[in-house]
Amino acid sequence: MSGNGHLRHTRRWCSARAVTGVLQELSLEFCKNCRWSSIRETPGPQKPGIAFLRTPIPILTGIMQFRLIALLTLAIASVNGAAHHKRSRTCTCASQSYTASATQDAITKAGSGPFAGFPHQFKNHEGFTFSCSGTAFAEFPILASGALFNGSTSPGPDRVVWDNSGDFCGCITHTGASGGKFLQCTS
Repeated sequence: MSGNGHLRHTRRWCSARAVTGVLQELSLEFCKNCRWSSIRETPGPQKPGIAFLRTPIPILTGIMQFRLIALLTLAIASVNGAAHHKRSRTCTCASQSYTASATQDAITKAGSGPFAGFPHQFKNHEGFTFSCSGTAFAEFPILASGALFNGSTSPGPDRVVWDNSGDFCGCITHTGASGGKFLQCTS
């Protein structure tokens, strides 16, 4: 019951996995008597919430509600993907160079994982300074062959790193590092 005596109904649906690998949840809340609705995203563990629609809209029938939620879910995935494409750059790990397109493609592929444990959190024990502003990072293999890692081959030594906002941060490599550590690639 809301403060005005009107009964509120809340329904929740889980969206597609965001490129960051964090599942987001959308909520549709509506009040039958006062004819308002709102749709919002519930924040995941590494991503701030984003208010998508917080204005009154007419009460929707069940099928229309489903279609609206499906459309918003696709919009979330598109916005998350677009952020990666804007920010990716080239990087060179040891003697291997990767184009901005290759780093973008690897981050995008990570969003459809997991593949053999990737993507996963990069804890930055080495203390690298990245070109992004985030403080929580994820990593995914980037392959010298140009193929996209799918878990059926070796991940190789090189990784692309992005932050909790989905922005490209840089690349790291095991090449030349000892004890499973990383070295920062140039970007």
